[in-house]
Amino acid sequence: MSIFCGWCADGQGQTVEPVDTNAGTAPAPVLESVTAEPEAMPAAASEPPPDDREFQVKVEKVDAGDRIGLDISAVGGKVLKIWKIKEGLVHEWNGGKSDGEQVKAGDAVVAVNGNRGSSDVLLEEVAKRTPPHEATLRNLGTVYNMLREHDKAQGYFEAAAELVGDTEKEDLWNFGIVQMHKKNYDEAAPLLEQALEGFLRDEPEDDVTLAKLRDSLGMCYDGMGRFEEAIMHLSEARQLYRRSIGTESPLYGTACERLAKALVHAGCFEEGFDAAIEAFTVIAMQDAVHPTPLFEMLGLMLEDMPLMGTEDVQKLAQLTIPIAAAVRNLHFRELDKDANAGVLYERMARALVLCSVSRGSNEDQMAAAYRRDMARALLQQAAPLVAAATAEGLADLSHVSMLIRAELQSLQAQDAAGRKAISDNEFFRELGL
Repeated sequence: MSIFCGWCADGQGQTVEPVDTNAGTAPAPVLESVTAEPEAMPAAASEPPPDDREFQVKVEKVDAGDRIGLDISAVGGKVLKIWKIKEGLVHEWNGGKSDGEQVKAGDAVVAVNGNRGSSDVLLEEVAKRTPPHEATLRNLGTVYNMLREHDKAQGYFEAAAELVGDTEKEDLWNFGIVQMHKKNYDEAAPLLEQALEGFLRDEPEDDVTLAKLRDSLGMCYDGMGRFEEAIMHLSEARQLYRRSIGTESPLYGTACERLAKALVHAGCFEEGFDAAIEAFTVIAMQDAVHPTPLFEMLGLMLEDMPLMGTEDVQKLAQLTIPIAAAVRNLHFRELDKDANAGVLYERMARALVLCSVSRGSNEDQMAAAYRRDMARALLQQAAPLVAAATAEGLADLSHVSMLIRAELQSLQAQDAAGRKAISDNEFFRELGL
């Protein structure tokens, strides 16, 4: 993937437009004034050389009506990601460049005026070099919210509202999210409700924004124990994402994840289990997979809800392909080398062990044997990672090591039972029974 490397213009004005962001955050404004140098900027001696996928772009805003034409926002507090290229200066730049020099959705801003760092560093640089603007202030508030510096985020959001001279629906959303993250749910809910009312009035066709806002409100109601309302809003968010951006989007996976948790909190275990399976599957298939949401979804299925009978347990077999995909993607991202991967792999293996008891036809037995082989491989990879973390004093994971040993023993017993079941099936088939 190419990287967009841009530097904000000194002394230039700045206009903004709404942008789509991650679920649970209000639409962050778009940086609309960018100037970049066409020749390479020399790096400081202490910095590594630029990645060979980076390139530099110069787009200069001459007239007040010029627009850069980027939907851009902070993602995870780490990068400024480009979501969409629209009509404007960057689109014109792309028209005269080769494919490798074009700015594309999915690229990221990695430097501003030669300064590199996380998204808060880049946005602080923007703030220093441009007149005060609500776009920069709201973006900074969004980033600090992601970094869990909620009081600092609140300060930037308040400064943006003061600069505009009014509290807009985006501000109500931002204020509500800050209070929700601080677990001040009684203060957060009215703010989010007012924001939703404003967006339904002004932008009723914007499915993605409405989905994100319903997601925020659903999370708040879940935290308050108002589970019926939480399930209603989170279900609607999932449906809006499904029809607007599809089921492969990370936003859809996050909506499934939050809906699953709310359903389980409400005691709706069957529906919660199905939503958790779907959430795990969507998350596992993503190139940018991360261990934490996978670990949480497995915990929800294995520990937070009762698996009452054989049929419930066998539903775990639906995880076979998603687990394989997640392991592959974690390996490609080199996230399979520490204790985080170890504890995740133990949970993956536990799910596979539970649904691989020997029963049924030879075909069923062979499928169960395949899942047991997967589980064994996961446990063998997890064991040294978990043991190393305990030995090095990083965390006491001795209980996980005990689980791994018990599950490996269980696999041996299941393998023996499986071989006997296949032999018995063949014997009875020869007898014509």
